[in-house]
Order: sequence, then C-alpha cells, then structure tokens
Amino acid sequence: MRFAMLSLLVLATLSVSCSNSPPPPAAAAQAAPAEKQKTVIDAQLKAIDQAKAVQDTVDQQKKDMDKKLEEAGG
Repeated sequence: MRFAMLSLLVLATLSVSCSNSPPPPAAAAQAAPAEKQKTVIDAQLKAIDQAKAVQDTVDQQKKDMDKKLEEAGG
C-alpha cells in the first residue's frame, strides 16, 4: 500500500513537472539573448572552424582532380 502511494505521488509529480505551460510574461521579456561573451575556448573554436574550412577546400580540390583524371582516361 505504501509503495503504491509513493509510486502514485512520484508519477503525479513527474507529470506536473513535464507539463507544457507557457512561460510567464517576465521570462519572455528576458529571453532576448545578450551580447556573446568571450570564453576561454574561443581561440580553439576559431582554429577548429578554420581547419574545417581548409578541409572543405582540400576535399573540393580532390574532387576536381579526380574528375580531371577520369576525363583524361585515367
């Protein structure tokens, strides 16, 4: 009996906490994102983005070279 009541209480709590209610008006006003702050890993993220851009260039050059080789009969 005690286990059933506890289970029912937990189930009710979870169902209420997962409800889809609209946010309060004050939260909607604060939802506007502020200016992005610099972080410690910004330099690493920039380096990763640059590396991805270089990889895209290399991949495109490889595709172009493969196409030229195929057209030349190789």
